Amino acid sequence: MQPIKAPKQDRDYDDRFLDCQEAIENKIQQVMEEAIRAGWTREEAAAALVEVADLVMKLASKIGRTREVRIVSKEAQSRIANGAADHLAVDD
Repeated sequence: MQPIKAPKQDRDYDDRFLDCQEAIENKIQQVMEEAIRAGWTREEAAAALVEVADLVMKLASKIGRTREVRIVSKEAQSRIANGAADHLAVDD
C-alpha cells in the first residue's frame, strides 16, 4: 500500500480538506476490508469507523493541538464525553 500523500501546500488552500479525504481514502478502505475479513459486517465496520473518527475529532478539538490522537479504551471515550480529555491518548 502506498503512503498517504502530503498536502499540496503547507498553508491552507481551497481544496485542502478534499485532498486530505482523497489521501486517506485507500487506508480507510483497507481498514474496512480487514474488519470484514475478521468477521465484522460492512455496516458494523463503517459505524465503528464513524464513531472512532468522531471521538478523535472531539479529542483533537479539546486539546487544540496537531498531534497523533488515539482512543485507547472505553474509559478514555467516557472521559472525552465527560470533558476530562486533556491528558488522554495524545502522542508527542
